[in-house]
Amino acid sequence: MRILVYGAGVQGSLYGAKLHEAGHKVALLARGSRLANLHAHGVILEDLTTKRRTVTPVPIVDRLAPGDTYDLVMVPVRREQVAEVLRPLAAAVRVPTVLFMHNHAGGTEQLIAAVGRERVLLGFPGASGSREGAVVKYLLIPQQPTTLGEIEGPPTPRVQEIAEVLRDAGFTVAISQSMDAWLKTHAVFVTAVCGALYCAGGDNYQLARSTKTLALFADGVHEGLRLLRTLGFPPAPLNLRAIFTWMPRGVTIAYWRRLFGSARGQYYFAEHARVAWAEMKMLSEEVRAVLSVSATKEPAFVRLCAAIDSYAATQMGHESGRSA
Repeated sequence: MRILVYGAGVQGSLYGAKLHEAGHKVALLARGSRLANLHAHGVILEDLTTKRRTVTPVPIVDRLAPGDTYDLVMVPVRREQVAEVLRPLAAAVRVPTVLFMHNHAGGTEQLIAAVGRERVLLGFPGASGSREGAVVKYLLIPQQPTTLGEIEGPPTPRVQEIAEVLRDAGFTVAISQSMDAWLKTHAVFVTAVCGALYCAGGDNYQLARSTKTLALFADGVHEGLRLLRTLGFPPAPLNLRAIFTWMPRGVTIAYWRRLFGSARGQYYFAEHARVAWAEMKMLSEEVRAVLSVSATKEPAFVRLCAAIDSYAATQMGHESGRSA
């Protein structure tokens, strides 16, 4: 396949390099210092599990022109960055499929309006990580395969083809028949995770030591998932229902204490949460709009959202101080 990966952050670098290594004609779109960095060094990946480091010479581009032809454009950017990429994607009429891979709870109509329903696929990455200089350090998440699908409905031939391409590149893949609902469910979970982390100052190890905050987190996810079902959305994925709905609360807290208190808790959640506060602020606002949350009916979830608001306000103040 001819694939453009639109964005060269952690996810874009990882998927671009792996797809290139699997033999596909991949281009990676980058800008600014990251563009110069990639031209100088290539895509440097380090697997945090094996510590193996690879360098992949993925072709680099700095824009998507209206006449460019690709079989697929993958868009693994943060939620707050989506609006700025929609215009070039809309103009690229020779691209039949655009796979958006980002957190969102209410952005599908925006994507359809810009690109066209027939071109939109939804997905979510199955990896986490961070970038240190030229090196992208990543970790595949066993509990969360790369997930994709049509906005709604059974897998089409193009979904099956892309899933097979990703599997050949080494990713575990799941196909959802309710991808828009899947993303809303995931957004509830991510909002609660980041709210709990921000209660602990963005420190996953501090969070693991606070039974009170872990209980708030468990209650918040439970409230959000319950409200989604009340609103008529499909059931949450089995693993979320099991840990937050079926298991005793004490078992849920113990499970998350172990996870947040480990290096996986740092790599899966904390590193991204600390730098992606603007995304989390936007995502939590979308989730609140979908759920119509109130402090009387969902007190834990409301408190977690308030923690995101507070953390974002603090970070905005720090940025304003540095720019001044």
